[in-house]
Amino acid sequence: MLKPEAFANALAAATALFYIFLFILKGLAPAFFKLFLNSQLFGADITSQIPKLSLLNLIGALIAVAVAAWIFGYFVAIFYNRFTRRD
Repeated sequence: MLKPEAFANALAAATALFYIFLFILKGLAPAFFKLFLNSQLFGADITSQIPKLSLLNLIGALIAVAVAAWIFGYFVAIFYNRFTRRD
């Protein structure tokens, strides 16, 4: 049994840390960031769609990503518990 709140917190924290890592990577090594991001979508050039680096963009996107990850993690744990329950 997964505890939904704990699983959601862990997923949201991991997602937020990964987002911060990518934000820092874009600032420190933009060429590697472009290579890394484009390789996730089989070479499609999507880096032109990414907004400029700013603290406001980081905070807004970080909140949105963390909230979405928390909700997703909560529902995954709920459904996992429901599907693995033995009557």
